[in-house]
Amino acid sequence: MFLILFMVKKLLIIGAIPHIDDLKTYGGTTILMKNFLDYCNEHHYKYQCIDTLKSKNEIINLIHFGFSFLWGIFTSKVVMYNVSRNGAFTMFYYTAPFCYRLGRKVVFRKFGGYFLEQLENCPAKKRLNMVKLLNQASILCFETKKLIREAPKLFQHSERAYWFPNCRKPSGERGRSDFKKRFVFISRMEENKGIDHLVNVADILPEDYVVHLYGPLIDEKYGNPDYFNGRKAEYHGVLKMENVPDTLKRYDVLVLPSHWPTEGYPGVLMEAMSLGCPVIATHIGGIPEMIEEGKNGLLVKPHDENGLRDAILSISKENYLMMSAHSIAYFEQNYNSDIINEKVCQAMTLVEKND
Repeated sequence: MFLILFMVKKLLIIGAIPHIDDLKTYGGTTILMKNFLDYCNEHHYKYQCIDTLKSKNEIINLIHFGFSFLWGIFTSKVVMYNVSRNGAFTMFYYTAPFCYRLGRKVVFRKFGGYFLEQLENCPAKKRLNMVKLLNQASILCFETKKLIREAPKLFQHSERAYWFPNCRKPSGERGRSDFKKRFVFISRMEENKGIDHLVNVADILPEDYVVHLYGPLIDEKYGNPDYFNGRKAEYHGVLKMENVPDTLKRYDVLVLPSHWPTEGYPGVLMEAMSLGCPVIATHIGGIPEMIEEGKNGLLVKPHDENGLRDAILSISKENYLMMSAHSIAYFEQNYNSDIINEKVCQAMTLVEKND
């Protein structure tokens, strides 16, 4: 027991990490988790991590989490949950009480921008318990500004709520040259990302426009060669995380016509901005908080193919370089992970010292 008490000094970080051998584990939440861990390593923060995607086998994954959590909770002062919807209402909901009983400080970090609606849709008893658990947390990190604005309505200590947006490391090479009418989609290949709409719009664009798509195949229909056969848009396969920046540099504009209602801050949007690549995206979820209309990108309504076509055609040699420069400036002000991660780490350090 004395040895365990002597070792209680670390930060326990819980969350899903992408795996090189499984490209389907790459997504906004896993990439952001890796970004935070990389920052902690670079700045020598002492922590231990529980990877909630350790195994493809759910039973093995559960056993791994259980044993890792028991050890981690006894050897850590602060427990940081990095969770999406499922993790918030299962993993955090059922394990946070143990943290509080042992006097551990809890940091709750929710990915995505649909949390309040998810909370409202819970059964009454679970909703009340969830709010009670969150009110005991030392820090609440939310991805969107909307959630920060709504915090006083739910939480007794709204001053504990921090804006912790999706973020990325700044790219070394930035800036753009001429507008060459090259548009790219980089995300999961599934229908709710608006792929059908983008492919339909590509067919009616002028001949000198290029539309390419990259991403892991989630919906089987996009893996069928017949889907893209005879269409102007082209699918170019899956990208490794480290290849995304170089791929974005080959295109002028990123297009994400998603109609997924729980969109938070898609990481690929800020990766594009960091390279001076303007964005065309839909007015849904947290995306409107990322786009200054006509400056770093354009917004269209979900499912609006006419609006998507008009937005693509509205970008020209005359306005492109202005939008590109503004994209870089907006990224630096809002989504530079070196700045954002430092703020959160400083807040957690204060929490630990105030034990």
